[in-house]
Amino acid sequence: FNVFSILGLKSAENAHSLFIADLLNPKGSHSQGGLYLKLFLDELGFSEHFEHLNLANVTTEKHIGDVAADYSEGGRIDIFIEHKENNIIIENKIYAGDQFQQLYRYYQYGNKANKKSKILYLTLEGSKPDEESLGELSIESISCISYREHILNWLELCIAKSSILPVIRETIIQYRNIIKQLTNQCNSKNKETEIMNIFST
Repeated sequence: FNVFSILGLKSAENAHSLFIADLLNPKGSHSQGGLYLKLFLDELGFSEHFEHLNLANVTTEKHIGDVAADYSEGGRIDIFIEHKENNIIIENKIYAGDQFQQLYRYYQYGNKANKKSKILYLTLEGSKPDEESLGELSIESISCISYREHILNWLELCIAKSSILPVIRETIIQYRNIIKQLTNQCNSKNKETEIMNIFST
């Protein structure tokens, strides 16, 4: 039984963005403040750049204007984390292709008003973006992260920290299992081990 699978959300990028963003949001429906955001930053090695995480704002499908004729600005950012002088921009790609100068446009937006932006390019396996999406950016300007490694590791941390929050814990477990399916890491042996661990606790 998996509610994400039942609702047909397994490969729906927007649904993944919404769920991930709610966990990252200190004001999210989980009511755990900046806990899950801190775990995410810890997993990526960014924690030293962020303090007072409860002040962070997280937005999905952030509209940054119409795409200009020369593709220098505009678009919609999948997940936008705004925190004091730092921004984190997450471009979430499961099966969709890149858009022309997409990451360049987001980088330009994120670095306005003397802010620094980290761009995370999230794919199932940590793939690199197309050169056309980078525009004038170098590949070193972004961080390629994956569902297979970074998101799964983060979700495991979230589950461990949610042991006394059964509804949240079990929902994250269901979402983790969907990610394992998407990244071909879900097999019967893993399920057997998980069941044995449940009965032994």
